[in-house]
Amino acid sequence: MMTPKMNKIKIIGDYPKFIGDVVAKWCDINHRDMRLVEPFSFIDRSGVKWTAPKRALINGASIPRIFWTFVSSPFCGHYRRASVIHDYYCRYKQRSSKAVHRMFYEAMLQDGVPKVKAKLLYQAVAWFGPKWTNKVTRDRKLP
Repeated sequence: MMTPKMNKIKIIGDYPKFIGDVVAKWCDINHRDMRLVEPFSFIDRSGVKWTAPKRALINGASIPRIFWTFVSSPFCGHYRRASVIHDYYCRYKQRSSKAVHRMFYEAMLQDGVPKVKAKLLYQAVAWFGPKWTNKVTRDRKLP
């Protein structure tokens, strides 16, 4: 069983899987930022539930524009649902960056991203994406 302090909930059943739909509203017409209107979750292969709550701020996959031709733009592609959960945990850092990036990889595979492309995107976030330790920031309130 996972510790409640780290906000990890172990689920028994069929997984990995997504729960719910991504329902979001644009925050500003000139930016990529969106706010979730409903919670959205992913349960990884270990049965750990990852939830981006209602009102969470997301901005799509953080892919540099120069790579959009090869990989796709931030809100396109089979990895976009994985990017919603990844965005939330990168912003609020409730679990380690290593675990968050690994979840991103598993979620991409679950959504049908080919293994080679999923590994490429995983390596990109693992090497060049944000890094932090198991610092818990559960007390941060959503705006």
